[in-house]
Amino acid sequence: MRPQKYLDVADRLAARVRNGDYNLAELPAERELAAQTGVSYATARQAADVKLDRAYIGSCTGGKLEDFIMAARVLKGRKVAIETCLVPATVEIAEQMMSTTIDGQSLVEIFANAGCVPVAPPSCAACLGGPVDTFARAQKDETVISTTNRNFIGRMGSKDAKIYLASPLSTAASAVTGHITDPRDLP
Repeated sequence: MRPQKYLDVADRLAARVRNGDYNLAELPAERELAAQTGVSYATARQAADVKLDRAYIGSCTGGKLEDFIMAARVLKGRKVAIETCLVPATVEIAEQMMSTTIDGQSLVEIFANAGCVPVAPPSCAACLGGPVDTFARAQKDETVISTTNRNFIGRMGSKDAKIYLASPLSTAASAVTGHITDPRDLP
């Protein structure tokens, strides 16, 4: 990590479009997700009719320990209804997934008990698309909910796949129901 003095200088030199103050109590609690084009947004509740083939939690931006903890809290004691793939961002995070526990169960155990695909080695995996043998790559006209950071056409493999970007909470809840789900709507 860079020393604070460099971050302070960078912050002072950074161009700003605007500054703002926000009252978090006034912001909507709805979780938003991005549809395939990256310019269409909806809440999970607005997209609840979208049936899914796969849930994907991981890669660099969506594969942090905090992301897996959020997903594990949703999946603990539940079963996934669709293929659910997990890809930690780093080796360190993969190791932490084995040692971090919720109510005495490691994250890896929670995911296994929920019926997720075994945790993959740290990598970009399906996020980059890659060749047909890439872990969790979309192969045809699948519909995927993902914690990755981009969803342009072909990003996760097949140009026919529909990719929805969402939080780890919404992605895990959607894995349980098999359709896009706001985690607050789980029983």
